[in-house]
Amino acid sequence: MKLIRKWDVVLIAVLLLIGGAWTAWRLLPPDSQTVTIYVNGQVWEQRIVDVNTLPYTITLPVKPAVMLEGEGMKIWFAHADCPNQLCVRAGALGGMANAAVCLPARVAVITEGVKHKAGLDAITY
Repeated sequence: MKLIRKWDVVLIAVLLLIGGAWTAWRLLPPDSQTVTIYVNGQVWEQRIVDVNTLPYTITLPVKPAVMLEGEGMKIWFAHADCPNQLCVRAGALGGMANAAVCLPARVAVITEGVKHKAGLDAITY
């Protein structure tokens, strides 16, 4: 008597194929994302960007001075008058959920990915 039959192998292959396809679909980059800029804990600006977004610069009215730049689905701290430059060294933000903060200027940048074609994540009753 065989331990593994031919149909067992087929069933395992089909389940692995379905699981791989579902994982690949979940890992696809989002269609667009929302970039939210907070100054002193308040929303300063919120914009939706996608891969076709042209380069832009945002200069914030804070002390120490902070300048943000973005292109496509990426945004980064281009310049800050902070002594340690941690926010500038954080690099470009993009993807499903990223954040960078300039604490001396009290500026936070948060990116959130959006999949327009996806339905609800969960429903709670």
